[in-house]
Amino acid sequence: MGFNPITAAGALGILAAVMGNENSVITTVDLSEVYVNPDFITMKKKMMSEKKGFVVIHGSMEAEFKKKVRITTYCVFVLEFAFWLLTCA
Repeated sequence: MGFNPITAAGALGILAAVMGNENSVITTVDLSEVYVNPDFITMKKKMMSEKKGFVVIHGSMEAEFKKKVRITTYCVFVLEFAFWLLTCA
């Protein structure tokens, strides 16, 4: 079976579905591979205050991920440029 990534919007939808179902017996939602957004964090806090003992595990914020991607892309560019300079000399 292939990996089907969930977006931040999908993670928010999962929390909303669990929160909207008062008869739900789910106590833990593991979204550790999902980058979330501020709306998700707000709903998570609300849900955890309403449902005692409920646990939500998630990845980092989308903004942090995008920042890491930009830094990594810049570092790769600098390294490639340095390599090019060394090969030209």
